[in-house]
Amino acid sequence: MGVVRVYIVTGLIGIILAAGPSSGPALEAVESPPVRRDRFLLVPMRDPLADYDANTMAWYSATELFHAGGDALFGGLGWQKSIVGRTAHLALTAYTCLATNHYSHEMAHETLNKTARHFRIDLSDWSQWFPSFIPNPIPDEWDMEEFEYYRLHPFDTHIYEWFLKSVESGFYQQTLNGRFIARLSNLSGSTAFTDGVTFYINQWYQFEYIRKYGDDPIRVIETEYEHYGILGHNDVTAYIRYMSILDTEISKDTWLAAAGLSALLSGQLWNSVLSAYGYIVHGEQVVRNIEFGSEDGIRVAPPNFYLFPTLYGLYLESETSIRGIGGG
Repeated sequence: MGVVRVYIVTGLIGIILAAGPSSGPALEAVESPPVRRDRFLLVPMRDPLADYDANTMAWYSATELFHAGGDALFGGLGWQKSIVGRTAHLALTAYTCLATNHYSHEMAHETLNKTARHFRIDLSDWSQWFPSFIPNPIPDEWDMEEFEYYRLHPFDTHIYEWFLKSVESGFYQQTLNGRFIARLSNLSGSTAFTDGVTFYINQWYQFEYIRKYGDDPIRVIETEYEHYGILGHNDVTAYIRYMSILDTEISKDTWLAAAGLSALLSGQLWNSVLSAYGYIVHGEQVVRNIEFGSEDGIRVAPPNFYLFPTLYGLYLESETSIRGIGGG
């Protein structure tokens, strides 16, 4: 087991609640009718290939369009009236979420590029269950400058930090996407089944990626350019290797455990599970979130945990929702 630096940011719920009357009632489950949030689209004002927030906006809008299309299709045909139809609807929702998440993840790898940000979608390659994402090719001028710098300075800390930022950006982006959806659900105190599926896939993605690809070997791929060889690795093996070079040891098993625990301990994950169950079994489009509160109307949601791979190790962020303060 390697040494992992974990930084935890938590909300001090007890201090906030202590501001109320000392004789107030203990926390109890809150019963309030679930409210489905309105759908809306976000238009990024910056290039989604260059900015994490713009990427989230583009990803969210694309995902919402797919969700709206699925609702219209299955609702219009009356398929939402049967368990089989609702199961098919949930499966289609999961598939479109996986697709938009995949493209958002890959686009995030382009954020460090300067003038050579572009990609194409290969409609002939469906090896990953949706059209393949073809990233910025090596011959671009800025990339060649980076490779030349790496060739002349093979042990420079700067280049390894650049590589680390590049490989960690995909996981970073998907964690931000999941957090955005959780915040939307927390605002209304309820989770639509489409939002539940979206959060679930984002929250589990890092764990599944590490489990599936964490033991892949690192190989050297020959290129047509003299002196240039590319290390064939994935985001997990590259991150572990470059962190080790920078004197921080992180094992695949430790990272896997941290990713799994951060998902399982998140309250919104269980809201997501309940929303999927409520939709398939009972046809409920939205379910009430797990919340606790008191008679004065304050409602506290269980915390969510978000794991980010960074230059300094694994960073664990915790966030909770408190509603009803000041009548809000």
